[in-house]
Amino acid sequence: MTLPMSSVDRDKIAANWGWFLALGIVLVILGTAAFVFPVFGTLAGTRVFGWVMLITGLVTAVHAFGAQGWGGVLLQVLIALLYLFGGFWLLTQPLSGAVTLTLVVIAVLFVHGIVSAIEALQIRPIPGWGWMLASAVASIILAILLWMQFPSSALWAIGLLFGLNLAINGWSFIVMALSARG
Repeated sequence: MTLPMSSVDRDKIAANWGWFLALGIVLVILGTAAFVFPVFGTLAGTRVFGWVMLITGLVTAVHAFGAQGWGGVLLQVLIALLYLFGGFWLLTQPLSGAVTLTLVVIAVLFVHGIVSAIEALQIRPIPGWGWMLASAVASIILAILLWMQFPSSALWAIGLLFGLNLAINGWSFIVMALSARG
């Protein structure tokens, strides 16, 4: 489901199209670099995730101690410690983190593919069911290919996917900026 864009949103994008274009260009450059140098992209992606976890742990800890008096304080502290440990581990051990993250990606792609294939077959003959099935098969094949190359795929898979995502996101901002300008 897509939310309708208001005329105010269109006007704001048109008024700031240069910022949208600049963001798009930066994302395309970073995404292309991560795609072309996937090992560096993997390390960068792992570290970004590590920082997100570390910051989440800090915020959760502040919340736990700031909201004293409720029954969930101890659990919030434990969750904060888990995030802090995970973030610190990813920042200090990015290669080990990349291996773990790659296993998670493989599992998610495989399970997503199976579930999507079942869903596609259940909604058949609704138009578009074939595209859903094709996407499901692609997810399963990608998971199998990554698994067959594991653990070496841990060096490049995250960077490749991270770079591809950044580049596609960047191109969407470029297209949005140029269409709003025109």
